[in-house]
Amino acid sequence: MMLEILNLYARNLFKAIHGDVGDEEALLKDIKGNDPKGFYCDIKGLYSEMKEEIKNGAQISQWLNQYALIENSKSTGFSKLLKNSKSKFILNKEKDANTLAVFGTKISGLKFQLKDSEFGLDDKYIFVRQEITRKNTLEYYNDFIEQAWEFHKIFLDPSIIENKKTLLNIQTPKTWKKEDFLGKTFNAKDFPTKDILYANSEANSLNSDFDFSLNTIWWFDTYSQKRDLYEIYINNEGYLYCYNTNKQKDNFIDINRVVLSVSLFGDMNRENLYQPSLDFYNYNTKTQEVLRSEKEEQFDKILPVFKLKFFN
Repeated sequence: MMLEILNLYARNLFKAIHGDVGDEEALLKDIKGNDPKGFYCDIKGLYSEMKEEIKNGAQISQWLNQYALIENSKSTGFSKLLKNSKSKFILNKEKDANTLAVFGTKISGLKFQLKDSEFGLDDKYIFVRQEITRKNTLEYYNDFIEQAWEFHKIFLDPSIIENKKTLLNIQTPKTWKKEDFLGKTFNAKDFPTKDILYANSEANSLNSDFDFSLNTIWWFDTYSQKRDLYEIYINNEGYLYCYNTNKQKDNFIDINRVVLSVSLFGDMNRENLYQPSLDFYNYNTKTQEVLRSEKEEQFDKILPVFKLKFFN
């Protein structure tokens, strides 16, 4: 049932990404706020106090809030640093409602001179709050989701191909040459994915406000970073196919199960899944199997999801 819901939203995604105002407004309404509809949101159990505050109308984002900040500060090196520095710095649920993060900065080498004598001060740590630039964390989160969506629209650059399928046209860096990529196979771990993520200058111009992090997710190995189990094949027309090489002996599977992920912070991984991010389950509603022995021939017959746009 969950898979059917997610595939339904993949279809709605294509309607919205092609610029249909009604579908786009409906999609944004569904993915913003504390109760996104039709999307799988795997988060830790809500803090009971925060849950009650939200229920009573508090403008707190359950994805980004002072409760999580305070809890996380107890289980990281920050708490040890705070203790060793003997600082009186403390996080407060009321005063830090709009605090996004806290940082410890070491101050060393300070000296002062009194007449002919010079005195050195002990190393000290100062602790700094990074506060959001919105009225509350719910507004901040919603604005992040909206900008992340705008990034998706420009970065994916959709067009319609045969059978009314959507093709996503991905801009490559200016330094890439066709002859280095067309007709070749790459191990996904070695493929310069990050170069592509930051190659679209128009999309990345939208990233001046939140400075979000860009990643790729390979379903169904979400955040596992097992890139050595995947390959990327680019045919002579620039169509890109990615697939799993490990699960079946005779076939490549999980064809084109890769999506863009826009994360508010830069440390998204399997151990840290609960920070704000926007990614869609799938751009491809069907997963075909491809015989290993007929890779090039079969991929050329499959309707593609991605095409690389080269400058040269």
